[in-house]
Amino acid sequence: MKPPNVIRFLSYNIYTGGISNHQDRFGQIVDVIRSADADVVGICECTDFDKNGRFDSIQRELGMEGVMNRAPSGHHVAILSRRELGSLRPSAGSLTMYHGYASLSFALGWGARVSIAMAHMHPFSSLLRRSEMQILLARARREEQAIVMGDMNSVAPGDDLVAAGATHDYVSTRLRDELGRIDISVIGTAISHGFIDLGASERLPTYPTLLEDKAARYGGRLRLDYILATSAVADRCVQFGVIDDTHAQNASDHLPIFADFSVDG
Repeated sequence: MKPPNVIRFLSYNIYTGGISNHQDRFGQIVDVIRSADADVVGICECTDFDKNGRFDSIQRELGMEGVMNRAPSGHHVAILSRRELGSLRPSAGSLTMYHGYASLSFALGWGARVSIAMAHMHPFSSLLRRSEMQILLARARREEQAIVMGDMNSVAPGDDLVAAGATHDYVSTRLRDELGRIDISVIGTAISHGFIDLGASERLPTYPTLLEDKAARYGGRLRLDYILATSAVADRCVQFGVIDDTHAQNASDHLPIFADFSVDG
């Protein structure tokens, strides 16, 4: 249950637009997001949302509005917010990024304007992910206070030993750099630019879930999804969590993550 006097941000990879193996999971995904009672929702892998009307549908279902990019990969990125928040400067793009980003700014309760950028990093190249992170941080830093969130397809400093235990070649290979080392530089880049990893204390896994038996097939679970915030915003974080229940385990191959920030002055 969401505490009073907070604003909740949620980040969620919904896996190929909610359709896979001839199964339509869109209704389940909407239910998971709605149950989270978030105020700002970042979504990646909005596959075909530009063609099948589902971007309009999810805004209507959640009572939110937002912006979505058109990614070269076809896996679009969107960010939505409750209308009463009065979002500013909506922006989305994919230039030099595989999946791209979507962002909004808000004037929040503590008297500051905060920029929020949602992204989905390159699935295969650590080098390109690092470049994309630098682009994302620059986008987010249009305001002094900022949040960056999404599926970073990367592990953080301190998570590399867990990642090294992944037995499936696909997972293990894409997490390694050009020298075969587990790559922690993408999240490390954000940290070195003053962003704080809000999930670092518990390091709860977000991928894969029980859907399509991925957890069993991939030989372990990893933390690939992050909410990162500049220090002034991170100081207001009162709760960080991973939504890990039966519904979330079967709605997507990623679990949604959330962070609550106090809006008291």
